[in-house]
Amino acid sequence: MKTTIMTSEEWSKKKLFAEEYEQRFVNIQLNEIELTKNTFGDNIVDIKGKPMSVSKAFVNQFMSECGLGGFVKSVNSIKNEEISARILNSIRSAVKSNNDTYKIIVSPENEIVELSKNNVARLSNKTVFDLSEHIANKYNLDIIHAETSTNGNSTIKLISNKQISVTNENDEIHKFGLSLSSQFGQTTLENFALRLVCTNGMQTIDDYSRFSLGGITPNELTSLFNHILRMRNENFIPKEFVSLVKKAKETNASILETETTIKSIVSRVGGFGDVDEEQSKMLENKFLSAFFPEYMNRKLELLGKGVSLEELSKEDKKFVHCGNTSVWDLVNILTNFGSNNLGMKINSPMGLQIAGGKMLSSEHDLEKRRITLLKL
Repeated sequence: MKTTIMTSEEWSKKKLFAEEYEQRFVNIQLNEIELTKNTFGDNIVDIKGKPMSVSKAFVNQFMSECGLGGFVKSVNSIKNEEISARILNSIRSAVKSNNDTYKIIVSPENEIVELSKNNVARLSNKTVFDLSEHIANKYNLDIIHAETSTNGNSTIKLISNKQISVTNENDEIHKFGLSLSSQFGQTTLENFALRLVCTNGMQTIDDYSRFSLGGITPNELTSLFNHILRMRNENFIPKEFVSLVKKAKETNASILETETTIKSIVSRVGGFGDVDEEQSKMLENKFLSAFFPEYMNRKLELLGKGVSLEELSKEDKKFVHCGNTSVWDLVNILTNFGSNNLGMKINSPMGLQIAGGKMLSSEHDLEKRRITLLKL
């Protein structure tokens, strides 16, 4: 992740782009939306009688709000998408009152990206950028990252210039700050930590420091500023960060935690491209050998003792350590992929920074266990 302060020229360009790529919000009732034969394959629904392209997230949210989730699998077994859509529309009318008003979130490129049943509590991109300038000036923070996607979501990261050593080791010097984002219908503020030795960024480290705007009202904005002030009074350091790092460094990672980390990264890389099964397996092994050598060694070690990881349940894998890999190692692998250019395109890199923060703050599989299932 870039750690230098953004220049005024860079900031102006980012701000202008953000203002041009603003989301729109349209009121709608559920009974104005209908599934079509093209919903399941192409994410197309009828809105007020017109076919519209929507995101997969929109389709899933619509299904959930209409109480259709439990019917989809059985209805789709008919193998006729037009009939499936008719049946689901009929069920929807029978099981759900459709008079509730929702909001459709429309991207700057006119893609319908999300369906929201809550009041939109999202500051405009312009307001988020203006607010970030105010926070930076008032609390002496540096802006090191500002990004707006083509769907209109904005994220800005601000960092203190104060360096803090969280352990006695030279490689555990961090800077702390905050991340301010407007994602779809929500504006959120949360902590942000930057590990200087590798420029890995991490966020969502504790729920205590997270604040989501509940609406665009004077009281909510006052609460937002009070929350920032409290974070400043704590030097923007997440609650119990030092003890969390110490615990993660001292705790062996389980096989399940390691495989969950692998899946998180691979899913955002988009797999290994349009290749056959043999090539995909070869690329996967190459990837794992490069970034998860301890996992590969452990897998071979267990195979030599007659134990295949593929045959173990998820619960069993919680009790099997992954060699010398610590939980802190996994946290840094996640945040490394989420923060730095490692030669591959990552979809939603911020998701990996969040995953790293959540792993750090969660209870670890082996933190209270000294005997592993296989005693190996």
